[in-house]
This record gives sequence, structure tokens and C-alpha cells, in this order.
Amino acid sequence: MWWREDKTKTVRDQKGQVLWFTLMVMIFGALVLTGLFAYLSTSLLVSARSQENTYAYYAANTGVERVIADLLQGVEAEDNSYSVTLNGYTATVEVDDDWTSPIDIDGTYEDYKIVSTVTDADANPVATITCYARQMPDPAIDPDGPWRVTILSWQIE
Repeated sequence: MWWREDKTKTVRDQKGQVLWFTLMVMIFGALVLTGLFAYLSTSLLVSARSQENTYAYYAANTGVERVIADLLQGVEAEDNSYSVTLNGYTATVEVDDDWTSPIDIDGTYEDYKIVSTVTDADANPVATITCYARQMPDPAIDPDGPWRVTILSWQIE
């Protein structure tokens, strides 16, 4: 039978070619997977660090917002010490009322430099926000209050 002879010859002439093909596919797969796993590992580490920095920034931002909320209520911010904890990060807020803005306007106002800093366990700063704000009464409502706060500058480090 002519078709059986051809099949038998073809199978007998291959002599382990499938083994070499299988080994090549396995080596190629190992190389590709090694690179892929290295990329995934680095990506996870960078993502975790980015999330930590984001949480630290949120905590620092919360500290600045706390001071601004007090300024809106007419509270003397320089008399208060601020420490705000958010997502396990503690922001220490320093308020400097001796700072004077180069932008001068007529009327009653107070300029503040607000620095909110989040540090890690080794006391290294993780996130710092510096905000320059001006507190003034709103003359449209009442010259003695309620207060209006204008953000003059906002810097993230």
C-alpha cells in the first residue's frame, strides 16, 4: 500500500526533530517569562512607592487645609500648633505670620506662610507643601468678619 509506506518513511526520517523544537520553545519561553517577571516585579515596587507618596501628599494637603479652615473662621492661626494624621501619615504644620507678601493692597489683612511636612520613620521628609495665604475680612458682608482667604502661592516638594 503506497500511502502506508510514505507515512512510515516520513515518521522514521524525523529522528527527534520534535524534541529540538520543544526545547527551543521552552528556552524562548523561559527568556520571555524571565523578562516579564522582572518587569512585573519592578512595576509592583514602583506602584507601591507611588501610593505611599500619594498618601503622604494627601496628609500634607490636609494639614494646609486645616489651617485655611481655621483662617476662614477668623482663628489666629499663629497661636495654634497643628498636627494632622491621615492614612497613617502625620503632617506637622508650621504657620509663620511674620512673612509679608510682595503684593500689597489697601485694607486690613494678614499674610501667612503655611508649611506642612510629612516625615518617614527616620525623620526624612516624604512630602512638603508650602502655601502662602492672605486672610482678610470680606467687606461685602461685614468689615469685621466673616473672613476670606486667598491662596497666593502653592508649592509641592
